[in-house]
Amino acid sequence: MLSASCLGCFYIPFRYKEHFVYFYSIHPGHQSIKMFGFIKNLFRKTNTESATEGNSIEDIPEEHKPAEEDHSLDYLWELVKEEKYDDVINAAAIVLKEKNTLEKQHEALRLKGLSHFHKHEFGLAEEAYTLLSKTSANPDDWFNLSTASTMNRNIEHGERANAKAIELHAAYGTAENLPVPHIIYYYMLSLRDIQAYKKAFTQLNRLKDIYCDLQITDSTFLYIRGIPFFETAIESSKSILENIDDDAARSFIAGLKSKVDENGKEYLESFEKSLQYKN
Repeated sequence: MLSASCLGCFYIPFRYKEHFVYFYSIHPGHQSIKMFGFIKNLFRKTNTESATEGNSIEDIPEEHKPAEEDHSLDYLWELVKEEKYDDVINAAAIVLKEKNTLEKQHEALRLKGLSHFHKHEFGLAEEAYTLLSKTSANPDDWFNLSTASTMNRNIEHGERANAKAIELHAAYGTAENLPVPHIIYYYMLSLRDIQAYKKAFTQLNRLKDIYCDLQITDSTFLYIRGIPFFETAIESSKSILENIDDDAARSFIAGLKSKVDENGKEYLESFEKSLQYKN
């Protein structure tokens, strides 16, 4: 039985702060902000359906340039909200067999991948997002591929897709895309959920560097900067810290305590008492 967190890893209805994004679904204990509209936009963005300031549209490969937004599949997003995943998969398959615009094909693949993910059909979700990634430079599509691949235990594919998502975010990312700290966070969760603890710890250390640089652990401060809540991220790391080398886990906590503010220190002291180290 998969943990609830894994259902929240695709960038879609799942709480905005919890994994699809592994697919953005809902992970208990994560920032609970239901943002279906935001998530829907994330899945439907044409790719690169955007260039950040400094990235001219002329710099985007021709096949990745934005197309006019197509709303003809909006009814399928309503079916997603109703959890009618088989209906969505069947309708998306018909769209993919027909002659349609690239944008419509992209959206159909997003819907198909998302629905398979929610059904725990991770191989089929990975297949849909792999096909989508061939013609998409949208970092969100690559992020969803990374979490689908990871949940399918195709770890190397997931690693490559995650790196590509961050690379594309730097090139084409906009405020509508999942922020990089959340890409790291949700990817960490997917690794945690398949018990790839050492690899998850690597991602946790990337988050640690962010918190150490900022030092402030106030939730509002972090939220407006697109960074996972401090307590949420640390609480989510419990099983990771309990399944790696004790010295590394203790060093992680000590390093954070030496940098963050008093509220963060107090939380870490309480959190550490709940840890059951391996030795």
